[in-house]
Amino acid sequence: MLLSGVFWAYAIGNIIQILDHVHSSEVLYKVKMDSANSLINCFAPTDHPSREPDYGVGDSEMLATRIRRFLTSQYHKTARLDLSSEFNSKKLEEVYPMIEHLSPELRQLSSLHLLRVFLEKIPYLSSKYLSPDEQSEVAFKCVFIEFGRGETFYEHQKYGRGIMILKNGFCMASRKSNHGHQRWYTRGNPIGISDVLVDADCLGRDERRRLLFYSYCLALYIPRSVILDVLKKKPRIWKDCARWCYLRACLLKWAREKSRKRLNSDMYVIP
Repeated sequence: MLLSGVFWAYAIGNIIQILDHVHSSEVLYKVKMDSANSLINCFAPTDHPSREPDYGVGDSEMLATRIRRFLTSQYHKTARLDLSSEFNSKKLEEVYPMIEHLSPELRQLSSLHLLRVFLEKIPYLSSKYLSPDEQSEVAFKCVFIEFGRGETFYEHQKYGRGIMILKNGFCMASRKSNHGHQRWYTRGNPIGISDVLVDADCLGRDERRRLLFYSYCLALYIPRSVILDVLKKKPRIWKDCARWCYLRACLLKWAREKSRKRLNSDMYVIP
């Protein structure tokens, strides 16, 4: 009887502790959501849906939706959020949670059915050079990013430079060195296939690609580190695809430096 009393006291204590933890998490979620709503109410109001957003800052309504969604996902997760969620990006398992419960074979096939159509648009990540296993490995290292209307993007805060493929929406790409040349991208068009292969010093600061989003966009992002790992394992890809892009970037860098030196020398010529 004494042992039974101790056992039941221990069990009931654990149950009460779990219920108290759940209740405290719910209370903390409500407090955070109230604070978020107070923050959102201080945003500049959007008078009409057709009103042009502040480009570079984004639409206030979309930002409010993303803040609430972030807090909700933080509440529903039992573990601490990883860095990818903090930077408004999710991996394949987070977008499709069911994949985690599948067998390795079904995980691989599911990832290919979801993302292979996008990987085939990139020559050095297509089935011409990569096997289904390798393409699936790349797919699980990709991340999904949301953008609101009016936001701008240069590179990911955690993963750095990479290739962007829009799943929906449209955006405009421009460079500082060529203000007159602007290119529009819609669903399924890869952005930065050549630039991602080149080092930042060869690309030049003025050659950075700036993306401006004109609608809500969900984009697939392939980090440069993932692409470089593929190139290290597959020398044939470097020979067929990557080295010519790198050579072109080096020649452009050499031409820029030479023209800059010529311009500086002409400034000091006395007529």
